Amino acid sequence: TEFDLARPDVASQLAWLDELDLEADNIRAALRHCLADPDGADLGLAMAAGLGQHWRHRAVSEGVYWIDSLLARRGGDEAIRSHALYVKLTLAVVQGDHAAGLEAVAEATAIARRLKDDGLLVRILANQAALQVLAGDLPAARATYSMCRLAADDPRFPRYPPLPVIRCAGFAPAVPREGAKGG
Repeated sequence: TEFDLARPDVASQLAWLDELDLEADNIRAALRHCLADPDGADLGLAMAAGLGQHWRHRAVSEGVYWIDSLLARRGGDEAIRSHALYVKLTLAVVQGDHAAGLEAVAEATAIARRLKDDGLLVRILANQAALQVLAGDLPAARATYSMCRLAADDPRFPRYPPLPVIRCAGFAPAVPREGAKGG
């Protein structure tokens, strides 16, 4: 799994990224092995997708290369493939490559729906809206964002788990805390 789910504090995330930088040659060797192994597609995709935060923060183009190369191998595990497609589309957001991202959205969405992975589907929708903004299609982005907000926040959509909130300097929660003035 990606490190941000396991290490909620920034210091741990940065330390993890530093450790991965030291292991970059070993990671590349393992991914090359997975590409060469006829049965290595799923393992390679799982590894590359699990490094999604590393790719987004330290090696975007390299991440795109590994994800694309391994996706082309067509492994058999749809859950791994959908997660790798999700990482691909998040990398597309970082690169501003709306065409590649929206292509990945279509397949990732179809797989997430087949697998009934509603949490992944919400994350895909959020990134789809960002890609639509990059493409200049604001009406589509608004519609996608509305679906995502409903799925994430509206109690009438209980099948979607609450999304994690990213903490950053200057962030103020939209919902006032209990006992806060003005709420």
